[in-house]
Amino acid sequence: MEDVLRRNLHPDMQIYITLLTGDLHIIYTGTFEEHVKALLVLEDALPKIKETDQLIDLFNSHYILMFLTATGFNNEKGIFDESGVVRNEIRDRWKQLVSTGKSSPSGQIIRQLINEMEDSNWTTSSYYEQLIEYGVWSELKKKMNEISAR
Repeated sequence: MEDVLRRNLHPDMQIYITLLTGDLHIIYTGTFEEHVKALLVLEDALPKIKETDQLIDLFNSHYILMFLTATGFNNEKGIFDESGVVRNEIRDRWKQLVSTGKSSPSGQIIRQLINEMEDSNWTTSSYYEQLIEYGVWSELKKKMNEISAR
């Protein structure tokens, strides 16, 4: 069925087929590399996504969840160690995400976060607090708009 859909629907619909057929199940079971790959698949689809698409909420929720997973924000251990410093594993994840390029909204968010965390010896960031308090979607959307305006 999936193959039939992929052959017969407009290419812009490919990401929705991926979301609907569960190809992104790796949110819960995948490795960090798989999480980043899935996040980049979603980001590659961003220019084709329209706010009027019927499945926009499905896309947005997957994108947010994949961002939270790839960044470690929803990690069961949290991002901080017992002494209140960002864990090395999380720092490494963030640095790899930043290396995905300037056209990555998630990479831009993490770049700003790293800058603030480094200034505080990896203990605090008002930007991180803002992301946690108000959610990441508005910030991701802002970065997406900045990228598409270039």
